[in-house]
Amino acid sequence: MWPVESIRLNPDGRGYRFTLTKGIIYCSPETGAHIIPIQVFEVWKDLRWEAGPMGYPITDQDGLSSNPIERMQKFQHGATVQKAVGLNAAVYGRIYDRWIKTDGVNSRLGYPITNEFDWRSDRGRINVFARGVIVWSSPTDAPVIDGFPLTEWITAPLEDGRFGFPIDEPYADGIGEVQKF
Repeated sequence: MWPVESIRLNPDGRGYRFTLTKGIIYCSPETGAHIIPIQVFEVWKDLRWEAGPMGYPITDQDGLSSNPIERMQKFQHGATVQKAVGLNAAVYGRIYDRWIKTDGVNSRLGYPITNEFDWRSDRGRINVFARGVIVWSSPTDAPVIDGFPLTEWITAPLEDGRFGFPIDEPYADGIGEVQKF
């Protein structure tokens, strides 16, 4: 990695950045200095860098498994996760908190496959994962939807259908999976 420009003060006046050919070093007094690879930087840039919902990086990009492609970089309020070359997805806020509580990439949801985005009704946010979704709305927080409940919710159609937003996690009732909406 070679320097591309000199050290610059970030717009928030708290941190600095140093651009290299294959990444950027970002630092702040609260988080220290961390290298952000170009592919992660592109996702973070779309979210308005340190001024956005993820804040400053708190780790360098780390491997998640023996597969060198699977990587995660943590930020103050979220993370970017890479499952395949060129596929970096951002998870942040209450959805990130819920995903981490379910055991992150090792959970039943697996890897995120989209960035978090406004949901169709603009009343909530959603992240799509390999085996389910987490939907956030102000009244319901961030429950997981997966398995049979997810199939039914998608065909309803979604939160505008007969089910609305989920209000709790799916659970087994002895016959199958149940989830309250």
